[in-house]
Amino acid sequence: MENKEILTAEALLKKKDIISGINNTEYYSNFLNGVIKIDRLPSEQVCEIMQNEDKTYFERQCELIYMSCPCFRDENLIKGYDATMPYNVVDEIFKSHLNELAELCEIVLGLYGFSNAGEEIKKQ
Repeated sequence: MENKEILTAEALLKKKDIISGINNTEYYSNFLNGVIKIDRLPSEQVCEIMQNEDKTYFERQCELIYMSCPCFRDENLIKGYDATMPYNVVDEIFKSHLNELAELCEIVLGLYGFSNAGEEIKKQ
């Protein structure tokens, strides 16, 4: 049997960087030919967005990307695309490249430890 470490407060403090996770990352969009910066949101906010039953799963994905990626929150961009809701700008930009929208959402959810999160959320 493998020896397992008993966690103490001291051990958890030493692992703080691992526990905290990555604060931000980037996604290279082939379609847009550029890098999209992704910021980590508070976990509670991510849960609120992804569990909002008043919106479709697609709308939740768009909102999560919108909130996580500063480049999509530019007022001029939102006005330029005539987005009815600010997060709809994500749909407008990726509407002919939904595979990249899905990949970007998976990268965002990956910041919170979700693997294949989209499939798991759809099953709930």
